[in-house]
Amino acid sequence: MRTRMFAGSFPDRIGNSDDPADIDVSKKDFMIVDPRWGSHDPVRKFVVELPLRDAAARNIGEIVVVYENPHHGTKAESHYEHRFFLAAIELCDRFEKKILTYAGLFAFAK
Repeated sequence: MRTRMFAGSFPDRIGNSDDPADIDVSKKDFMIVDPRWGSHDPVRKFVVELPLRDAAARNIGEIVVVYENPHHGTKAESHYEHRFFLAAIELCDRFEKKILTYAGLFAFAK
């Protein structure tokens, strides 16, 4: 089964095939936390990849939440990473409550 990115803040990536890690997050029900993302970017990123579920707790895809982490390498870094992690989980939980079904994910908003 091929899956594709259908939304995001990088328009040039929309429609691209998912990579194996994305598929694993969605199908195997685990998350990836990468505090080192963007080692070549001027601003480091903290990335959390989570399975996206519907209101009945069925896996229907993946959500990737990315935070800029300007505190990389500082004493405050672990404090911010903990906050980023909890915020990503809360965001995903809020989405799940609003997605009644997989088909509902693609329905028009009311």
